[in-house]
Amino acid sequence: MSDVICRCRKATKEDVDKAISRGAKTIYDVGIRSRAGTGCGSCRHMIEKMLIAQKNSGK
Repeated sequence: MSDVICRCRKATKEDVDKAISRGAKTIYDVGIRSRAGTGCGSCRHMIEKMLIAQKNSGK
């Protein structure tokens, strides 16, 4: 099982990765696709880091 990133919505790193691979470009987009970041917001910094890493990888 992947690490839980969003405790409020129980979204995992895998859930966020899938959202990004399916076209999510913003935290809002990730939230629509995985519900991560739509609760208290404490995970948004991690989601932002994942989005930046994906963008910097050229994918």
